[in-house]
Amino acid sequence: MKIINFQIALRTEQSAVKGDGLSWGEYNEFMNGLIKEVSKEQIKKVPKDLDLTPYEDEKDYKLLQTMVNSAYESIHLPLIQQLNV
Repeated sequence: MKIINFQIALRTEQSAVKGDGLSWGEYNEFMNGLIKEVSKEQIKKVPKDLDLTPYEDEKDYKLLQTMVNSAYESIHLPLIQQLNV
C-alpha cells in the first residue's frame, strides 16, 4: 500500500510540475538539494501529537528517538521551568 501511495503522490507531483511548464529533471534536482539541506538540520521542536507512523515505517529509530525526546521536552520542560525544578 505504501508503494502505491508513493507512486500516486509522485505522479501527481510530476503532473503539477510539468503542468507549470517546468522540467521534471531540474525540479527534482532542486528538491533533492533542499532535502539534503533540511536533513542536516537539528530537530528542535516536535508537536506532541505528530503521527510517527511514517518514521516507524522507515525504521529510522535514531531519528524517532530524537523526535520523541524533543516532544517530551516540549511538554515537560515548560512545566519544570515553571516549578523552578
